[in-house]
Amino acid sequence: MAESDLRADSERPLPRIHYDGKYCIVGAGPCGLLAARAFKLAGIPYDQFERHSDVGGIWDIDNPGSSMYGIGALHLLEIHLVLFRAAHAKDYPDYPDHRQLLRYIRDFTDAFELRAGIRFNTSGKTRRTSRGKRR
Repeated sequence: MAESDLRADSERPLPRIHYDGKYCIVGAGPCGLLAARAFKLAGIPYDQFERHSDVGGIWDIDNPGSSMYGIGALHLLEIHLVLFRAAHAKDYPDYPDHRQLLRYIRDFTDAFELRAGIRFNTSGKTRRTSRGKRR
């Protein structure tokens, strides 16, 4: 999935491969969203689960699993933001803070129409029915 020909801006045609079943993507942080975009572009069926109520992973300071703190920032030059091909990446400072990065991740999610394929507020814990079966 990490092959360069699966990028949205690639001039090479994407291969269409038949898959038996679906794949599972756990999380809707940057890595989970990149995987979802690659699967979607390649026509691979998948289910995606996120325990929080929105995308962003650790960059969402309101996410209970986030280790982000109020002054958190990305310590890479803005050129690395082109990974997501977001139109406004050139407007970002050299070291964007967590709020800017979160907006960037959410814009990416919306630009590639990934939000509808994510099941939010899903902890991954199984529950047993009254007959002892997992659901």
